[in-house]
Amino acid sequence: MQDRNETIEKHLAHAESSYRRGAYRDARDCARLALDLCGGADVPRELQCRTLVLSAKGAYCTGAFEESLAHLDAARSLIGELTRERGAALAGEAAVVRANVLRRQGRFADALDALAAAPDDGVDPAALVERLLIEGACRFYLNDLPRAEDRLEAALGLSIHFNDARMKSRVLVMLGLVAQIKGHHEAAHEYFERAGEICRGIADYYGEAAAALNASIALYRRGYFTRAAESAERARAIFENIGWSLGACRATLSLGNVAKYRGEDLRALRRYREARRIAGRLGFARERALALEFTGDVLASRGRHVAAERCYGEALRLAEASAPEGDVVVEINRRLRELLVSLGRVDAALPFLRRALRFSQRLGDRLEEGAVLRGLAKASFLLGAPERGRNLFVRAIDTLRSAGCDFELARTHAAFAEILLGAADGRPEARGEEESDGSVLDEAWRNAVEAAHLFGGMDAESWKVAAERLAMNAAAGRERRAAAAPAVPIASRVIEIRPSPGMYLCGGFVAISVSMLEAWKQIRFAAAFDRPILVTGETGTGKELVARLIHDLSERGERPFVALNCAAVPDHLFESEFFGHRRGSFTGALLDRVGLFESACGGTLFLDEVGELTPLQQVKLLRVLQEEKIRRLGENVERPVNVRIISATNQDLEEKLSNQSFRKDFFYRINAEHIHVPPLRDRREDIVPLAAHFLASESSGPKPVVKVELAALRSLQRYAWPGNVRELMAVLERARHIASGGVIAVDMLPERIKTASCAGEPAPNARCERVADPVERLRRALEACGGNKSAAARWLGISRGTLYKELRRCGLRDLANGRACASG
Repeated sequence: MQDRNETIEKHLAHAESSYRRGAYRDARDCARLALDLCGGADVPRELQCRTLVLSAKGAYCTGAFEESLAHLDAARSLIGELTRERGAALAGEAAVVRANVLRRQGRFADALDALAAAPDDGVDPAALVERLLIEGACRFYLNDLPRAEDRLEAALGLSIHFNDARMKSRVLVMLGLVAQIKGHHEAAHEYFERAGEICRGIADYYGEAAAALNASIALYRRGYFTRAAESAERARAIFENIGWSLGACRATLSLGNVAKYRGEDLRALRRYREARRIAGRLGFARERALALEFTGDVLASRGRHVAAERCYGEALRLAEASAPEGDVVVEINRRLRELLVSLGRVDAALPFLRRALRFSQRLGDRLEEGAVLRGLAKASFLLGAPERGRNLFVRAIDTLRSAGCDFELARTHAAFAEILLGAADGRPEARGEEESDGSVLDEAWRNAVEAAHLFGGMDAESWKVAAERLAMNAAAGRERRAAAAPAVPIASRVIEIRPSPGMYLCGGFVAISVSMLEAWKQIRFAAAFDRPILVTGETGTGKELVARLIHDLSERGERPFVALNCAAVPDHLFESEFFGHRRGSFTGALLDRVGLFESACGGTLFLDEVGELTPLQQVKLLRVLQEEKIRRLGENVERPVNVRIISATNQDLEEKLSNQSFRKDFFYRINAEHIHVPPLRDRREDIVPLAAHFLASESSGPKPVVKVELAALRSLQRYAWPGNVRELMAVLERARHIASGGVIAVDMLPERIKTASCAGEPAPNARCERVADPVERLRRALEACGGNKSAAARWLGISRGTLYKELRRCGLRDLANGRACASG
């Protein structure tokens, strides 16, 4: 009999070891062997209980949830026969397993009840961390984000304190999901990467796969489909190897979503069918609902609306049965209502979309908020309220852009363009009373080009092609409009410019160029973390605006932003300026003074022209940055400071390092992140949007419009702008005062701008303004620009990619492939 008990103990020890390293199938097999030996009455009750609990854990880890609950029910009747101390410990462990099972079944409220019923006596540190993790996860899926984050942060602190790498990785994954909901996608991906690294270091296969799976979701939401597929495949392979069926099911869903977003509908449907089969066989209600929801998405995109509505309805019933207050219910409802809007059944969709908007705003889910706003915008256009629809589209675009959801942002631009094209094609409900076909087509073209640009930066070829088709349709409409208009001499032609929603990245940050969109991505990433940042760029490019944006978008946004030009601080006042002083500490110190570090405490200190600091001044600042303490002049007391440093310079600090006029240790301290702001001459496509913004901001009325001669705009675009945006503002301010509310003419510009010519581009009078034949128009544009396709594309008002497509469409393949063109 003793031998049998020892054998059981060995099986349990091996099962526990296998469980800890993520070999769940082995753990379950060993626990079953132990359970088979527990049939005799002479086996101690405590050993039987331990075996049942560990068997329940093994069954849970391989997706056999009902078997796990049966083992726990059997253990419950035996636990009451044990001593209070041992009974409490085993009851607590059983409660954690039960809560995990219920959580995986989507029964989050029941899982919380199971945790609440667990005894608090004899809880070991690892179990306490796991309880906090489970509660945080349940709160997260029940959309109680504040309490979820609170429990997860507590779990992370305890896992670090007790040096529990395994539980730390689990908590990091959940914190990544929280960051993702809040729109911090780069931060979420970093959480998943850190969790994966930890798990690989301790050979925790489950943890590695869980991190890879969540990383794949974060990647495909940002449009990185190839990397997302690789990550999901890796996760699925590990899950299948260790026998974690739920994880394999979820990885299959992720692979289906990648295929869906790539436009590979049949492959996506196969993946969803496979996931539904696994989920149905093993009782994964939440995953079955998700598979049906995603299947509905594909069917809706293929025009099978009745079948899509049926899938959404079935998914909703499953989700409501398992977790009526859960995240999946909200998501499916929103997709169903968007389908109803597209079918014209707006009245049935609007009430829920409005509730969903309030809910997503309360939760802080920026992705869901942007998607709901997009649905409301479509509904408003269908109801004949285009102004409201436009405003909602702008809000959706701003929300998704600030959240870094580039894929959904691109989809929203494309949806906006499609609706505007419908308006230009004769659907008056999509057009405002004062709007012409021309303004609608212009807005449609801008949104389609923005969508194509965003999709082009992803692995989303089919979406990019669709957006380019929208842009070409809008461009063709603009050409037809221009051809029908009477010819006007270029020197006297006047156009209206006005701010467009698509040119505002955030607040007053105006840009449409590729280089500035890249800088905007860096700004969003930098704002999510609390590292020092170095902003470089020529004078007048807007380095302080970048610094303020980072501050406003960060968690320090409500705290002070203190800016200082380092070149303006005399050496003898340096310490007083930065650290403050005590009254009487030097001649003229009549009062106590707070320094810049204390003034900026909790916020951001912006050091402009940081390259002007002397080596000695750099040493003094370096000490503060390292120790996060300052000492006022005339005091011996050190004061703690909590400040983020953002520095800026127009100098080449690398060169200053080489000639030893700038310290390496200080440079590396302030340069944890680097953002370069390109000069205006390298992003000429931003000149007109900037002009529209500056001129319209000084105009009166709800819809500021400014009239400008076309020749004046072209002069602005040809000039090299050595003073960058600051010089542009000064020139526009002067022209606005001269015009006094009238047309801004080319004669109102300074002589240096009127006479400037942009290398590689023709003078305005060299362009043929009315050429009906598209082949001849393309030939003349290329000839006038010396074969420079980028300049020719700008000249024609189209993107370079569209130029290539037009060349091939017109049979000019030699020109598209780079061969010289003969004179026509």
